[in-house]
Amino acid sequence: MSSIYYFDTSAFNALFKDNDKEAILIAIKKAGTIYLSAFNFIEISSTKNAKKRIKLLEFFKQLSENRRPLDFQAAILKQSLEAFLNGKNQINISIGNMQDGIWQAIQDPNLLKNKAFKETLQRKAKEENWLNEPHKRAREKFQQIDEISVKPRTSVQFLKHLYANKRCIQESFAPLFEKCGSTKQIFHEKEQSIIRNVEPWLFYFTAIGISIFNRAIKQFNFAKRKHPGGIDIQQAIYLSFCDYFITNDPGQYKMLKVISKLGHRERKIIKFGKLKEMLMNN
Repeated sequence: MSSIYYFDTSAFNALFKDNDKEAILIAIKKAGTIYLSAFNFIEISSTKNAKKRIKLLEFFKQLSENRRPLDFQAAILKQSLEAFLNGKNQINISIGNMQDGIWQAIQDPNLLKNKAFKETLQRKAKEENWLNEPHKRAREKFQQIDEISVKPRTSVQFLKHLYANKRCIQESFAPLFEKCGSTKQIFHEKEQSIIRNVEPWLFYFTAIGISIFNRAIKQFNFAKRKHPGGIDIQQAIYLSFCDYFITNDPGQYKMLKVISKLGHRERKIIKFGKLKEMLMNN
């Protein structure tokens, strides 16, 4: 049975630099299909060196094999919610007409210059930094708790608290729910069912929870550079659509190993080096 491999940008870059990349690609294509995303695109397209940027985008096109990238997190959350509420099983997970600029730049990387390049840098900054202020506010709040017994000691303990806290779920997701076109009333009636049964929401909610624990609650090693950033966290939703999530980022790997255990079926989180070893040995 054909497998789906999702590469985050750290894995994409590792593959791009690897001397054996053509052999690796041949092996992957025998085993399945590579998925890339709009997040991959904006990270790759933010490369300042124009010649390198063009080569990266040409490689992006080669890997995509004329498939549109997976859409941004917000669009997938909206579509998966609508499908769940309407009893549908399938959604369109690729970028649509609203993101035609991305598709055109993949087809012709030379289009990405001047104003288009500046807009890409701005979008990357927005997607990467959106959690910085919430992290800061949460850290100020949690660090005021003096009783060490009250503070969760692991991300798993904190996640259990989040899942059991109806108010926390509502405060965190009711605004997003409304942006997806629904109402607070429906969310209040079904929030537990949505978070537990709609995998993109489950993975996204869990990734945010782990991020809050890492940045706001941990006493040590809580610095931003030590943990997955805003784009990494949003890419957790792509676990919903792949069999293998490939990363070359230790923090991302650690986070996804926890998240993947909550899914409705098995997904494997693999570091790029391990994937190469598996493919080349077979």
